[in-house]
Amino acid sequence: MTHDQQAVELSRAECLHLLNETFVGRVIHSHNALPEVEPVAYVMAGTSAVVRTAPGSSLANTLDKSIVAFEVDSVSSNLCDGWSVTGVGPADVVSDPQQYLTGRSLPPAWAYGDETSAYVRIRLQLVHGRRLTTRPATVPAGADGVDPTAGNWLWTEQP
Repeated sequence: MTHDQQAVELSRAECLHLLNETFVGRVIHSHNALPEVEPVAYVMAGTSAVVRTAPGSSLANTLDKSIVAFEVDSVSSNLCDGWSVTGVGPADVVSDPQQYLTGRSLPPAWAYGDETSAYVRIRLQLVHGRRLTTRPATVPAGADGVDPTAGNWLWTEQP
């Protein structure tokens, strides 16, 4: 049986909910006039992503007061179902990330050690996302192994 994939636009609320469900994303920014994509550990603080990075990294050095993109996704192992959320907004290096987290834990030390962490807050002003779902293909009567005269639909695999 074949399947159709359907992309559904997500609301801002759905996007923010999904951003709260994971802790690894990607920051897309410009470094020396070239695009750069970096995986990061993060935690959401309202509509902001608080990103953990290493002090002195290109992320910590170039993001302060710049506009960046932030992307998170999840895709099933068979590539049939998943979602992607992208946000855009200003970034700033923060010295005390706890002031934004109000009761939430700091982002995990995923790629950098605990002692050597810098934090960047990205205020996600524009947020959009899509969910990809798979459903059985609709086949017109009489096509591809469907017997419209039978009491039920019979599917046969076609070579």
